[in-house]
Amino acid sequence: MRKGFAITIPVAILLLCSCIVLSTNPVFKTSDLVFENALIGTWGEEGSPGYFTVSKSGELSYLLIDDQEGRLGRFETHLFRLENKMFLDVYPEDPSEDINESWIMHMMPMHSIYRVDGIDSLLTLVPIDYDWVKKTVDANPEMLEHTYIHEHLLIIAPTEKYRKFVIDAIPVSEAWDEPMQFLRLGD
Repeated sequence: MRKGFAITIPVAILLLCSCIVLSTNPVFKTSDLVFENALIGTWGEEGSPGYFTVSKSGELSYLLIDDQEGRLGRFETHLFRLENKMFLDVYPEDPSEDINESWIMHMMPMHSIYRVDGIDSLLTLVPIDYDWVKKTVDANPEMLEHTYIHEHLLIIAPTEKYRKFVIDAIPVSEAWDEPMQFLRLGD
């Protein structure tokens, strides 16, 4: 089990598996959303320059600001329940105003999800395993609409179909990658 990463969610996922499962649609429905005050705070590794801060941004939504030595990424974030398990959906907000509009037009925001195995003084997030998803949908292409962009799997299924896929994956241990653990650095 990995403990106390010196890096934050987006960077940690890329380093863990070189690939994350991205989707054009969220897994959750509005009725799945929950709000837990315990998620609010600053998370990372003590003494590390990288950290992320989660704050309330709506009745059932959060703002996650990923700080990599002053380089910020802002993410709309939702906590939701499926089959008595909690998950986190992370979706990039529009970039800061100082980025060229032509560049922005070529970027497409995507959803990523993480199973939440604990929120207390330690936040434990478990990403869905990219290789398992790829193998599963390649073996049965009708199961979940997807495509490949530069050889990277992209889920394009509607929410209901992707939601069912994730619910079916909950009890499958191979469907989940290694847990990432983040220490609570502050409120």
